[in-house]
Amino acid sequence: MIIAASLYEGLDVSVFLGNPVSLDCIAVGKPEAQISWILPDRTFVRDIGTLDRRVSLFPNGTLSIHSANFSNKGDYKCIASNAAGADTLTYHIRVAALPPIIVEVSHETIFMNAGRNIYVDCTAKGEPFPLIKWVLPDGSQMKPTQFIGSRIFIFPNGTLYIKNINPNDSGRYECSATNPVGFAKRTVIMVFPPQITHAPPSITRVNSGSPVILNCIAAGIPKPDISWTLPGQSGPRFNVSSEGWCLLTV
Repeated sequence: MIIAASLYEGLDVSVFLGNPVSLDCIAVGKPEAQISWILPDRTFVRDIGTLDRRVSLFPNGTLSIHSANFSNKGDYKCIASNAAGADTLTYHIRVAALPPIIVEVSHETIFMNAGRNIYVDCTAKGEPFPLIKWVLPDGSQMKPTQFIGSRIFIFPNGTLYIKNINPNDSGRYECSATNPVGFAKRTVIMVFPPQITHAPPSITRVNSGSPVILNCIAAGIPKPDISWTLPGQSGPRFNVSSEGWCLLTV
């Protein structure tokens, strides 16, 4: 008795760019059906094994696409045949992709305190999964799991870690996420808020008619502007320097 080959119904299949996909072709019949495939570019595949490193045909009739790209979209026809006849099954493959997005805000200013450790997130999504890269203020480029010295590290999820920060770490940091269909960027400006490191005593005694210099030294990145509030109008008795000191004649 001979039973013609019979196949299950085909399907529409969506696959993200770069992902693998397997197409099953299960046939019943006596004698056992011979499985072959016709690809969207009209390539005929019958031999078990790998074809041009793009697709493989397994002994059970399954066709495997190793890494889907846009040229893989289209109709894949499986043919099951034996002495009694043939049957076909068609898969329609759609190849999809999502451009990268970065979850955190695209622009952010972070005020830092010296000596602390800091984590700056850069969480990316997309299909295929985006490649994440950080560019530091000095132009250095870093990828996940990479160290610079013993203080700066990028975690696998894209988070930037800086240990024991100091004013030299201030500046512009850029995180980018890239895949074949798009690009996203996040910019973080790290600054040190102004801090007065030297101030005159709250009470200073001087002789009448003598000059006195009051120093006010501040640190910060960017360099802070220093101003004085005087007990009267500025005039010949006052001389305020852009460097922060005040010369007063009493």
